Amino acid sequence: MESDYIIDFKRLNELTSHENDNPSSNQGGYGSMYIHTTTRKLIKEYMEIYQGRYSRSSDGKKVDEVIETLHFNRILISKSDIRDGKIKEILE
Repeated sequence: MESDYIIDFKRLNELTSHENDNPSSNQGGYGSMYIHTTTRKLIKEYMEIYQGRYSRSSDGKKVDEVIETLHFNRILISKSDIRDGKIKEILE
């Protein structure tokens, strides 16, 4: 099932970056500013589960939920999503 998906790194970066992550925007000059968010942490955890860093045999239901969530948020793109996008372009 997992081989049927492609990771959209552009979308992943879009969801996990913040405008204040830029070290040059730090006005004090005492190091870089990094915004910690729950969303960023959750996406990182889900990507680690998807990439197989945790045992898949322990909780298959959790892995299915992770894949479904990443696909819903367009971080994972299925082959049918690519096909549908091409069809949409042709029809427009």
